Amino acid sequence: MSCITKILKVLLICISVLLSLSQVSSVSAGINIWSSNGPEGGSITALAMDPVTPTTLYAGTHDGIFKSTNGGGNWNAVNTGLAHTNIGALVIDPMTPTTLYAGTWGGGVFKSTNDGENWSAVNTGLIGAYVSTLVVDPAMPTTLYAGTMDGVFKSTNGGGNWRAVTTGLIETSVWSLAIDPLTSTILYAGTSHGGVFKSTNGGESWSGTNTDLI
Repeated sequence: MSCITKILKVLLICISVLLSLSQVSSVSAGINIWSSNGPEGGSITALAMDPVTPTTLYAGTHDGIFKSTNGGGNWNAVNTGLAHTNIGALVIDPMTPTTLYAGTWGGGVFKSTNDGENWSAVNTGLIGAYVSTLVVDPAMPTTLYAGTMDGVFKSTNGGGNWRAVTTGLIETSVWSLAIDPLTSTILYAGTSHGGVFKSTNGGESWSGTNTDLI
């Protein structure tokens, strides 16, 4: 077999592999298969799903918030009133899903009461403008917590006012928050360099809980 013939055979094999890969990428989502289904052209930093209408989704990006009402089939920007569009967190009121909160990177927290159509800043008392995570109390949705680069802040009136709840939180760069769905006074905070902290009294005090956490 000549050198040219061998090269042609290798090229044909490569083309065949590329064609098969292109066919796989176009397959719809299924078991062990993912397909692109979001706003194109940017990083998705947060996702939230309407608990009553799961086909309604919100995606936070570096360019604002996008909404889909057909399970990600189509997306539209919903940024009216959103003065800061670098989104770090999104959360939906589980009892009133028309109410949403968006944590921004540099602009604090914004709130919408009409499915994201309009937003307004809700930052009274919120010192930390860089919000990386938000959680809502499932038993009392007007109570929410914001994790920021300056610690954890708590609101008990739907974002109307905030206060710092950082007692015992020796690392205040908070990247993630989780709330116990059955006992909502129990929270966990993931920090930048201090590991995980736990509160059993609604954020009023925290203690490290890092045994065996490497």
